[in-house]
Amino acid sequence: NASRLISSACESDSVAEVILTWHIATSLLEVRCPPQKEAAAARSSTVATRLSRYCAYLVGFRREMLPDDVDCTARVYGAMTTELKRELGLKGYYFSTDATRYGKMMAIAGGQEDDEAAAEETTVVRKGARLGKALMDEAAGGDEAAVWKLVADVWTEIVVYVAPARDAEQVRAHGEALARGGEFVTVLWALVTHTGIARPAAASV
Repeated sequence: NASRLISSACESDSVAEVILTWHIATSLLEVRCPPQKEAAAARSSTVATRLSRYCAYLVGFRREMLPDDVDCTARVYGAMTTELKRELGLKGYYFSTDATRYGKMMAIAGGQEDDEAAAEETTVVRKGARLGKALMDEAAGGDEAAVWKLVADVWTEIVVYVAPARDAEQVRAHGEALARGGEFVTVLWALVTHTGIARPAAASV
């Protein structure tokens, strides 16, 4: 079940949806399974949480640097924030503690879909909550360091996927970012562009 959720969380035509699903899951994992003193787990969790936050920042504030249509990305982001505000309440959305948010998200993760059609309509928030719960269950039942490594590897693949630019708008966004001092993804864009790395023709991650 966990491997199915992990796989399905990467299957979307929307990069923004994949990013936000994994961002929610990573944030929940961070609350429940903070990095331990063991060096490998600490490295993986640092990579995962920092790339997660950075990619979520791109979705929220630098959409033009992502391969998705900007309006589509804005709709995905808006739908997620609207649902979170509804589920957490406005006060909870802006002011609740990590523990309170965690509890509400676990309640969301515990809900079951009635059928396959409903499952296909599952929102980013629900997908992220269920993925986060699956990752936590895996960590609780085995090697926590391995779970963090998996999550770090996913985030590394996401960042490498979004870095190449195929359209003029994305290239222009990177040029403007360079004029402002640059973005991390712009550094990656320059690297992949000059080494001939391109994004596959398929639109899914």
